[in-house]
Amino acid sequence: NRYRGIYIGSLSRHKNSNEFIKTLPIILENTPVNEFIIVGPGPGVTFVNELKKRYDKRIKYIESLPRLNALKLIKTSFFSYTPVRSGGWGFIGDSWGTKTPLVVTHNEYELVNGVDSIIVPHIESIDAFINELYENPKLYRTLQNGGMIRYEREHTAKAVGNILLKIFENVLSKTF
Repeated sequence: NRYRGIYIGSLSRHKNSNEFIKTLPIILENTPVNEFIIVGPGPGVTFVNELKKRYDKRIKYIESLPRLNALKLIKTSFFSYTPVRSGGWGFIGDSWGTKTPLVVTHNEYELVNGVDSIIVPHIESIDAFINELYENPKLYRTLQNGGMIRYEREHTAKAVGNILLKIFENVLSKTF
C-alpha cells in the first residue's frame, strides 16, 4: 500500500512510543500517507486512542498479530517508522527482511543514513524525509537493497548461527 506506514512493537516509555503524538500528525498532514498502522500492546495505547479520535480511520491499531500476519503488513506497507531509542531490533530486522524502507528518529543500531534507513535528525522535519521517499524512487530502491544486505548479514538464521558458533568456539578455546 503506497499510502501506508507501519510500526510494530510495544507501546511504552521504554520504546519511546509517545513520540507518535508529535510525529504522526506531521506525517498524516504533510505527506501522501493516508493510513498508519500501529501494532503492539502497552500503556501507550492511550495516546493511540487520542490519535484515533483526531484522525479516525487513518490510524489503525491492532494489539497483537501472529508473526506471519505482522510480516505481511510490513511487506505491504510503503515504509516502516520507529521512534525507538533502544531495543526495537526485531522490527528493524523485519523491515529490512521484507524490503520495506525504514525511517527512524533515533540511531540506536548503527544505522547508515541513505543506505539501510532514513535517519531523521529532528522529529519536526520527519515529513520532508518521508516525502523524499515518495519523490525519489532511486533512494527507495537503495534503502530496500541496503536493508536486505544488512538483514542477510546480521539477521538470518545462518548469520546468527555463525555468530553464535564463533562465540562458542572462542569460549571453548579459552576453556581447554
